Amino acid sequence: MKLQNHPKLIDAWPPQPGGAFDASYVAPLESQDVLEEVLLQRAVGTGRPCIALRTIYLGKPHTRDLFVSNDDFAKRLSDRLCQHKGETVERIGDLEVDF
Repeated sequence: MKLQNHPKLIDAWPPQPGGAFDASYVAPLESQDVLEEVLLQRAVGTGRPCIALRTIYLGKPHTRDLFVSNDDFAKRLSDRLCQHKGETVERIGDLEVDF
């Protein structure tokens, strides 16, 4: 099953980009930002598992928080995503995930 359709994702794929905004901010278009770092963490306030995808687009950093349903899936998915650094968020959404 493609990651973007996986039932253990809490929100729709792709997660919305965020980060520090200034006058030169440009949101990543068509999920063309590139994955640079994957951080496994817990969401503030809810404590639910979250995978922070740190990306770059037009030289500017972004963070996309991917909320998932359980710790085991979060760990396995974060390990898998680490293998796809340098790929676009769009391409990562098409990854086949069988766990």
